[in-house]
Amino acid sequence: MSTYTVSKVEKSKTGKDRVYLNGATSWKDAYYVGNRCNGVPPVGATIEIDSSSKRFDGASQDTWFISSWRLAVAPSQKTVVVGQVIPTPYGWSIDAGDLTRFASNLIANAITAGIIKEPAQILPWAKSAYEAGEALKKGKFEAVDVVNGSFAPDPDPNEDQGHPEFDDDIPF
Repeated sequence: MSTYTVSKVEKSKTGKDRVYLNGATSWKDAYYVGNRCNGVPPVGATIEIDSSSKRFDGASQDTWFISSWRLAVAPSQKTVVVGQVIPTPYGWSIDAGDLTRFASNLIANAITAGIIKEPAQILPWAKSAYEAGEALKKGKFEAVDVVNGSFAPDPDPNEDQGHPEFDDDIPF
């Protein structure tokens, strides 16, 4: 696979997606995106491509096609497996996709449980889920008050919290 930077994306006269790489501007230097590609790469992205070419009858040069492409990983970047926990100095490493799924699942379960009854109630839940994820990233492992959207300190496990399971009369 060869690595390039996408400088421009456009459609040809016939509606085919074509990509210009490494500052190329002439349609003669464009790469046409193959039908099996998963979309068109974004402008400015550094990508790795598998390409092929074909010289059409009467053409003076080859026409190039992108068979497949993927975003390139710079040598200084580390590849991260989705769901992999990376130790950080303060808390958990949670990427944006995982945080989004967490918030979505939390809200879906609140709707299913009948806690969220109308759309206006979704925003405080989304905000609290985001704040909880950000707190975990920072190592602030505290309870989140969903109603007020604020953090509450964890209760002291040695204190009676008014729960019926605390019975000081038990001799063991």
